[in-house]
Amino acid sequence: MPCGAAGVRTPDCGRLAPFIPRLVARFGKKNLYQYCGLFTVAGGVALFLTPAGMPLPALLFVAVKGFGVQLINTLMFALEKASLGLVPAAAAVLAMLVFIRYPLTEQRYQTMISETDARKKALLDAPAVAPVPIPATV
Repeated sequence: MPCGAAGVRTPDCGRLAPFIPRLVARFGKKNLYQYCGLFTVAGGVALFLTPAGMPLPALLFVAVKGFGVQLINTLMFALEKASLGLVPAAAAVLAMLVFIRYPLTEQRYQTMISETDARKKALLDAPAVAPVPIPATV
């Protein structure tokens, strides 16, 4: 089964996966993810800039981009626990702390709604054409 986006055949994930633990041990998950992003971006930009009549460089750049994308896809499983669990939880805690300190009461909320409605009404009631001064020397 191809591992590329939209069914594009790129290096097989099964061939790259055995190297991931050694690469993670050497570079770290975050750093390896960023390096893979560089491969993806460099390959994609080079592919975009490759003239239409040059298929061999285009294939090389597809391979470079595919290498980066496949390693990123494999690394996502290693980073998934933090990105799906810890990050949203931390964001929720920060949001709750902000709302605890935010001085919003029901009365203040109603005042804000009334002010917003009044501004909308003023904009809708204003003339549709802005006055333009006519030069005197015309």
